[in-house]
Amino acid sequence: MPQPKIEIRMLGGFSVCTDGRPALQGMAQSRKLQQVLQYLLLNRARAVPHAELAAQFWGNASNAEASLRAVMHRLRRLAALEGGALDSWLETTRGCYRWNPALACFVDVYELERLAAQAAAAPEGVARDGMEQAIVMLYRGRLLPDSAGETWVERRQIELYAQYKAALYHQIERCKHRGDPAALAALCRRGLQQDAADERLYLEGALALQAQGRMQEAEELARTGEQAGCLHVGAHTPGALAAAYSRLCAAQTGMQNDLDRIEQRILEDDGVGAYLCSYDTFCAISRVRMRAAARSDTPLLLVTASLLPPVPRPAAGRTAAVMQVMEDVLLCTLRSSDVAARYSENRFVLLLEAPACEGASPMERVRAEFYRRPAHDGYLLAYSLRAPHPGPERPHKKRDDMKNGRG
Repeated sequence: MPQPKIEIRMLGGFSVCTDGRPALQGMAQSRKLQQVLQYLLLNRARAVPHAELAAQFWGNASNAEASLRAVMHRLRRLAALEGGALDSWLETTRGCYRWNPALACFVDVYELERLAAQAAAAPEGVARDGMEQAIVMLYRGRLLPDSAGETWVERRQIELYAQYKAALYHQIERCKHRGDPAALAALCRRGLQQDAADERLYLEGALALQAQGRMQEAEELARTGEQAGCLHVGAHTPGALAAAYSRLCAAQTGMQNDLDRIEQRILEDDGVGAYLCSYDTFCAISRVRMRAAARSDTPLLLVTASLLPPVPRPAAGRTAAVMQVMEDVLLCTLRSSDVAARYSENRFVLLLEAPACEGASPMERVRAEFYRRPAHDGYLLAYSLRAPHPGPERPHKKRDDMKNGRG
């Protein structure tokens, strides 16, 4: 008896089918059922700990583990109703769940990523064209749109969208190289179904229609771009379209060059350990980190650390020398995602990621390392910490540095 064909779509919506008919339809009764299954699918390369799933979907709720077990029980029951097609979908190990990576099934996300990797390594030619055309056809919309905004969806969505757009734009260039404006216009129209605010697709499509003598269609497409706010008013005329396209190409080249320079600058290796900066920079970074932490439910610790001299009035330069020792300790002890600044002549302020589980504070490691060094010169290290809680979001206002063109 042939194995049932399992097909899972996550781009543009979520569906599970066996032999062309909808499966696991009972999931529609609960968003949690769908999301837990989606999470396991997107992480099928690894075993996902129970604690990770519970924290992701139930936070700190006291019944998180019990709720997870109930969801997994319901998913197993739904799979059992499929008559054997999904019997082996789940692997369980001690403390972990995993979507069975050996289960024969088609998953559009993994197929797109596979094709993108192959296309990136392939030379120009028919084979690469076929891969990229398949990518364009596979991408039916954003990843899991019902879960848009979830941190576990967004990063993957950005990567998938970038792979799709790279394939689409490369195919557009190939059409121009082959002198095939009809195929180019069709590509642009398909691309606009996924992104109706892409100025380049309006311009490329309209110019391709003009090249075929389809002037009225070209003008209609350009007017659609104007109405969407993607093209300047009047861009539908033949000369204006060509001029707009030239400006766009120049701007995109400049932006890509800027991205290369900026990426190289921000990825420069500036050492290990905490990031040491001025107090003003510390406050700016901390505001952003706290906003991000609030969205991802990542705990942070705000810390003040003071060096207390062994005598009431230490000699000039003595405290400064020990502060330098403390800087070295922070660099070798804390993580690269932690931020620190000098707050006063004998005090540091830090923003640290809290431990992933209950255990020693990062500051305990810092203090142990500080006292291990003879150069601490008899100074005592005292610290105070708290978990800051961002207040309610307020309406955005423009910063002075942005209004003045700085920053």
